[in-house]
Amino acid sequence: MARRINFKEVYLTYSDIESELIRGLLEDHDIYCIVRDMRITPYPVSIGEQSEKRIAVEEDKVEEAKELIRWAIRDGYISKEGRFKE
Repeated sequence: MARRINFKEVYLTYSDIESELIRGLLEDHDIYCIVRDMRITPYPVSIGEQSEKRIAVEEDKVEEAKELIRWAIRDGYISKEGRFKE
């Protein structure tokens, strides 16, 4: 029987580039993540909240993922435009 994996959203961003940078950062540290694109599909708008990306990781990796994202923000690897999801 397959193991069920529970994911939890940890970070929101409005940038395609930033979401891919975060995905790469997390995967480089063996943290599998899912990036959910919340755009309204009939209208490919990329302005503000209309282009929200939600990054989710396995529940047991939440704190590790948040710490990596915090370091990436401090180092200027990603901007301060996104926000953590509590």
